[in-house]
Amino acid sequence: MNNTYTSLVNQTFHFPQEGFDQNDDGYLEFNGLDLISTENWYAN
Repeated sequence: MNNTYTSLVNQTFHFPQEGFDQNDDGYLEFNGLDLISTENWYAN
């Protein structure tokens, strides 16, 4: 068995793409929730 770092990452870090979209302002949304406004709320 020949394991590489890339195969480890591909097996370990499955990040689902469903639910993510880009809004009209170019910011990332998750299931309709604007993530930049959520980030700004927690940053303050």
